Amino acid sequence: MWRYLGRFQLKDKWQILPARNFEIFRVKHQPISNPANKYLKGVIAGAILEGEPINLISPQRLSYREESEIFTFYFPEGIGEKRLLFKRLDSTPDLKWEVLVEYYEPSSSVNEDFANYIINRFRDLMPLFTNVSTSLATIKYNLIPVSTTVAVVNNTPVLLIAANTLRRGLTIENPTNKEMILGFQISNNQLQQRWLEIPPRSFFEMPTGADGSCYTGAIFVLPGISGSLTVVEFSQGASL
Repeated sequence: MWRYLGRFQLKDKWQILPARNFEIFRVKHQPISNPANKYLKGVIAGAILEGEPINLISPQRLSYREESEIFTFYFPEGIGEKRLLFKRLDSTPDLKWEVLVEYYEPSSSVNEDFANYIINRFRDLMPLFTNVSTSLATIKYNLIPVSTTVAVVNNTPVLLIAANTLRRGLTIENPTNKEMILGFQISNNQLQQRWLEIPPRSFFEMPTGADGSCYTGAIFVLPGISGSLTVVEFSQGASL
């Protein structure tokens, strides 16, 4: 369930939001009149406070848009205070830029939705090739890798990989010189439920949990340039 954290105005100094013991946040931009000819940019980051200086976690670009955005941050346990930070980077003080921030509070069932999956998976990152532990025994599975190349067209969202209930690992390569944005739905030819950005010429490896599971739903992509992406999916085969 999404919970209200507050409404904040972005400024040119770091703003430290109230502490919350959660890792998924949603940012909604408040309407700005006629921002088309202005380039608004900022940064959002997790942080651990242990005095000075601030310890940043995964700073990510923030830009003004009509759609809401979801950000995830992995906070190590037992180190300082966990906080969320904002900072404005553009030089257009004549435009007031406000955001509404929510955090995701997981429900009792870890399998209800993707947000809950992400919270659990980031707490215990494991290699893709691993034993799957259960309360009764340790079961070894044969992981079957399948490589797929997906052609993409600049600024056109497309299905990157279909849902697969047997998925146990996923690696996505972005060989282009532009970022690629991942999301979980396409509506009216627009990428919805945006999740994260894959930087140019880099890899993204889907987090897996201590039980060997990972997100098994469909994933869509909004490319920043025409080209191709490579996806390697590891599916569960027969037990050994």
